[in-house]
Amino acid sequence: MKRSRDEFSFDAESSGKYSPNNPDLLWVGPEDEASGNGTFENPFGRISAALAKVLPGQTVVLKEGTYRGDATIQVSGAMDRPIRIIAVAESKAVICGGCWYFYDVCDLIVSGLTFKDSPLGAVAVMGSCERNRFDHLHFENCGHSPKASSTLFFGGSGAACNIVESCEFTHSLVEGNRRRDPDSMTVGLMISEGDTHDGKPITDHVIRRNRFSNYDYGLLVGAQDASASQYGHSIAYNSIDNCLFEGIMVKCGDTQVKGNIVSRCPHHSISVVTGEGSVVQENRIIDCGLGIRVAGKGHTVSNNCIIRSGAESILVMDKNGQDGTATQNIIVENNTCAVWSRNNTVHSCAGIGIDPESSLILERNLFFRSGEPYQFTKPGKRNSRHLIVDNAWVGNGASWEGVVESRVEFAGVESDDYAVDSGYGASGWMCRPFPFDPDAPAPEEMAAQESIETDLKDNLQTAPDDALDEENILQKSLFFEQQEKARSTSHRRADDHCGCGNAHE
Repeated sequence: MKRSRDEFSFDAESSGKYSPNNPDLLWVGPEDEASGNGTFENPFGRISAALAKVLPGQTVVLKEGTYRGDATIQVSGAMDRPIRIIAVAESKAVICGGCWYFYDVCDLIVSGLTFKDSPLGAVAVMGSCERNRFDHLHFENCGHSPKASSTLFFGGSGAACNIVESCEFTHSLVEGNRRRDPDSMTVGLMISEGDTHDGKPITDHVIRRNRFSNYDYGLLVGAQDASASQYGHSIAYNSIDNCLFEGIMVKCGDTQVKGNIVSRCPHHSISVVTGEGSVVQENRIIDCGLGIRVAGKGHTVSNNCIIRSGAESILVMDKNGQDGTATQNIIVENNTCAVWSRNNTVHSCAGIGIDPESSLILERNLFFRSGEPYQFTKPGKRNSRHLIVDNAWVGNGASWEGVVESRVEFAGVESDDYAVDSGYGASGWMCRPFPFDPDAPAPEEMAAQESIETDLKDNLQTAPDDALDEENILQKSLFFEQQEKARSTSHRRADDHCGCGNAHE
């Protein structure tokens, strides 16, 4: 399920826009000396010198080499003229042992850099930072200090509409060296709450198509147990592998966790433990501990495929912490739960665990195993707050209320292909062990477009020329409208539904 390297390709030189003769480029070299005038032949010796000169619409280009020490960045571009800070080619400019601090910046694009061996954080984005984009960055062995650390951190108050896309976060710790002290945990990317007391939370961040491996926590979104604010974050199409305690932890409301691949995370893969109105959908979880756990109010868990979890595939919990929100109005539907166990023992836990004090709807889920499809996790029983109807399982013929036995055949269990056309369980790419491109048109979209083109072609071949002119079909055709919609859809995908005028390539 590893995605191809092509998804993360970046080359400033090959784009043709970074010519040595371009007057909008400010060049920086790794000499670490107060000299140079920013030209290709005579670059600035320090990035601070380039930042003191750069204007909206200009680009700071780091030449190949190693750059040491911290940097403070407090410059901003404009929505139509962002400032770019890039490497001359991906991974050729290495920031070694330092951290870059961004304070109250807007409309920056930071691309192609490698951050290596930072003892704590490598990038800290603080304050009311808006419409910034961080893409094609590589983080190697950052956070190796005994203290707790986050490689990429969003903090302060009032930040909104920042994007992290196509970055790689790789930690060097191996399983035997993992630290269990909360004061020394490593986090790949963290988004804090912001200043909720003064009405300045951190909102509308998009974390998309990144890779995280070997951290204690891959992604940590939010920091409070009792949170009713709306945040609007999107955690989409990331790959998270071998993160010890959590693949994705969400501790705030109104957050979308969609299309992620989570593998080999031995404790928890995806957790939404507080807040209201978050959605966990279309994720593929394989060979992890507990699959998806949820607490809070009004969350939806749908269309996920969870394979070989070491505990429940899905756990509907009690409230999280002393001040947490009681778990109410949870929807769990159309999920595939395949082959679960408790610490690799047989028949020791259910596919879905339910706290008896919660309220939920459980329907159209598909279970593949001979164990119990669902079970209440502590003394208590099903009551009017639990609507459990129309689920199916491939089991041993035992009867469970709200669950019918199914005789469906999966596409290929041996290859972890759980695609099935039954109306129960998950459907889509997450059931299959193949690479997935979230930006490619869905098959049904392609089929609809082909049908429109065929119909238009037939009409043009059979209609007289004067009828075409009379009715002005070429101007009014559905095909023309679909072209415009396709262009609009393409722009929306490029903007990644941030809706905030974010600066994009």
